[in-house]
Amino acid sequence: MDRDGVINKPIIRDSKPYPPSNISELEFIPGAKAAISLIFQLGFEVVVVTNQPDISRGKTKASIVDEINNLISLETGINRFHTCPHDDVDQCNCRKPLPGLILEAAKDLDIDLSKRFLVVVRWRDK
Repeated sequence: MDRDGVINKPIIRDSKPYPPSNISELEFIPGAKAAISLIFQLGFEVVVVTNQPDISRGKTKASIVDEINNLISLETGINRFHTCPHDDVDQCNCRKPLPGLILEAAKDLDIDLSKRFLVVVRWRDK
């Protein structure tokens, strides 16, 4: 699943959504923790695949993204995070909607993608 907008609320600035810039800005979407718990109870592994282009843009550090992911992990039990630190101009294959992060996670966990689903907020991430 995606992170910002699915698990945690995005920060709205100038009518645009942004990821939290530090752990004090992290706010879970109501019901997200319960939904994740239910997904685990149903026997699914929860894997976060998230674009974090502010790393490439120099607006945040990878260590801040890791801190936020670690707090999400503590609060939800999710222990698999795959992060793309690139911007569109980097033309990587890990930036959603390209499948790099998902394929990486599938390989790491030996996941049959035909039997899984993806939860995202933005149309471009499908």
